Amino acid sequence: SFADDWDNADGATKIITHSLSSFDVVVQIYDVADGTTIEIDRVERSDANNLSLVASEAPATTWRVMVIKI
Repeated sequence: SFADDWDNADGATKIITHSLSSFDVVVQIYDVADGTTIEIDRVERSDANNLSLVASEAPATTWRVMVIKI
């Protein structure tokens, strides 16, 4: 598994290099401040080790991105 933070400085698109060597990953994002699950516009699996996450706008607070290989 892999986790990273996404905040306003990253903008509305976050590139994640998870190095899990698989397209079979589950991505969940939540707001660190209150634990609310965040729904974004798109998750793109660029290759077996990288994701592009696209939201309609940059986060106002810090979001935690969790990537789990299944």
